[in-house]
Order: sequence, then structure tokens, then C-alpha cells
Amino acid sequence: MSPASAIVREFLVDFLGSLVPGFFFVSLAAPLVLALCLTYWNAMAAIAGVPADYGSTLEVIRTFRIEVVCTLLVLAYVLGTIFHHRDPKEPDQESAEYILRRLTEPSEVHRLVIQPEEWPPASGLPPRGKPVFSPEEAHRLATGEGAQYPYSHLKEYLISRGLYELAELVKWEWAPAVTPAEKEARTAKDLRSKMFINVLKIRLQYEAPEKCGIIIRNEAHIRMMSSVWFACKALQRLSGAVTAIAALVLLAVTWKAGPPRLPSFWSIPALAALVWLFGKLVQLPIRKFIHYQRIREIVFVLETAWFAAKSRGRESVLRCLPGDRQNLPSTKRADSANA
Repeated sequence: MSPASAIVREFLVDFLGSLVPGFFFVSLAAPLVLALCLTYWNAMAAIAGVPADYGSTLEVIRTFRIEVVCTLLVLAYVLGTIFHHRDPKEPDQESAEYILRRLTEPSEVHRLVIQPEEWPPASGLPPRGKPVFSPEEAHRLATGEGAQYPYSHLKEYLISRGLYELAELVKWEWAPAVTPAEKEARTAKDLRSKMFINVLKIRLQYEAPEKCGIIIRNEAHIRMMSSVWFACKALQRLSGAVTAIAALVLLAVTWKAGPPRLPSFWSIPALAALVWLFGKLVQLPIRKFIHYQRIREIVFVLETAWFAAKSRGRESVLRCLPGDRQNLPSTKRADSANA
């Protein structure tokens, strides 16, 4: 791929990745806001005791319809950019909690990237067929330090699947040390960092740029899913806020002019409920698989880096990775060895 085509591709990925979730949000939020404005308008007319005049306002909207469309597109891009660049940690943790709460086979715990530090637990294993983790325990694991990308038990996850060559690249390990030799060789937990994956991506851009297209696409898919998830969450909050404001307007009208008979006063809760429900339904499938997608991204980056280093002779890709003991100052290495 030429540099020019790579730049165009990255621009399109970033541009569409921001515009699509923003347009998704604006297209559902605009009817809510318009309905609220209509309700406020009707409320002012009802309190004043005069009929609402829509003709002049509709004429103004028709006159500036191009400007309104452009404003909505710009707003969609700006909001989409905010959603697109938010950390996927929140939907990832919710997805991990969803998976942990539905795990019913204790033998599968050692195959997870997020594991309790003590397993099996001192209290014993749960009955067969029952959830392995309680809702509280699943929430604690999914939101704890071990759930931070790229996850506490990534090495154990790779080993359990026979990916030993990739497990050797991971420098942190949270499993308890069994022998003094293992304890001496154990790397500190705080060496786990998302910089580990980011550094590999940067090096692959130089050493194997022809393989980075798939990596960019995988990351774009995750960003798209997380940005849509955040857009749905914002829609749910907007639905609640619009319903609350409409309720206050309704109370004011009822107090000043009696119960209103216009249908716009009663349509907002139904419209807000539909938007809230639609956002929840969109979030459900994202919650089920975004955690798996992030794990897949890690494995793909590790395998690409290992293949570039071992089969293409580009050993520099794997030198001095974050978390490597050779990167530690001599005093820290000595402290780590004596720990």
C-alpha cells in the first residue's frame, strides 16, 4: 500500500468512524428535542390563552433548510468525534462482566484473560451448572485492576490455547509464584500497560506496513462499536432529561391553565421510551462480543509481530518491549530480583 493510499484510508476510517455514530445520535436525538420544543411552544400558548402560530416558524425553517442540514451534519461529526475517541474501557468492562456472570464451568476460568488471584476459592467451587461468579464478584473482577487492557491474565489465556510463542512476549504474570525461582523471575504487575500493544502497532507500521491494514480495520471495528455504545448511552440519558423537562412543563401548564388537551404533551414520554428502548437494544449485542473483539485484536497484533520478527527477520519489532526486565533501571532490577 502506497503512503498516499494509506493516508486516504486512515482519513476515511477516522472520518466515517466519527460521522456514523454522530449521525446515529443526532437522527434520534433531533425528534426528541423538536418534540420538547413543540411542547414548550404549546405550553406558552396555553398559559397565555392564545392559539399557537406555526406558520411563520415553518416558513423560517423552509428558508434556512440548507443551513439547518449543514448544522446538523457538523453537529453529528463533532459529537461523533467525541464518541469515537472515548476510551472503550467502559463497554469492554460491561461486556466482560456479562461474560463472567454467565460462566457456569469452573474449568474454563483458567482460559479467561480476567481471573481471580485465588482460584479455586477457599470457600470451594459452586454447584455444577450454577454461575461460577456471583454478580458482585463478576462486577468486581470486570471493573478491577486486572480488567485493564491488555488484561491481567493474558499470558495464561495464551498458554491455555497453546500459543506458547505469543505467551513468551507477555512480560507480566499475575498467577501466584510456586517456587522461589519463579518468584525471582516474576515481573511486577504494574508493568502491564496498554503501551505494550501500542508500541507493537507503531513498530509494525515501520517494519511490516503491508500487514497494518487489517490491524487498523480491527481497531476501527472496536472504535465503531464503542462509539455507538456511547451514543446509545447518551440517548438514554437524553430521553430521561427530555421526559423530566416535559413533566415540569406539563405541571406548569396544569397549574396555570388546567390539564392540557394537546397530544404533544403526552407524546413525549412515549417517544422518549421508544428511543431509550432502541438504544438499549443496540447496546445488547455490543455488550455480548466487544470484549472478545478486543482480545482478538491483541492476539492478531502479537501474532503479526511474532511472524514479522521470526519469519521476516525483523527482530527489532520484539526488542525492548514495555514490561521487559531489560528496560528496568539496574536498581529496580535488583529490587525486583530480591522481592
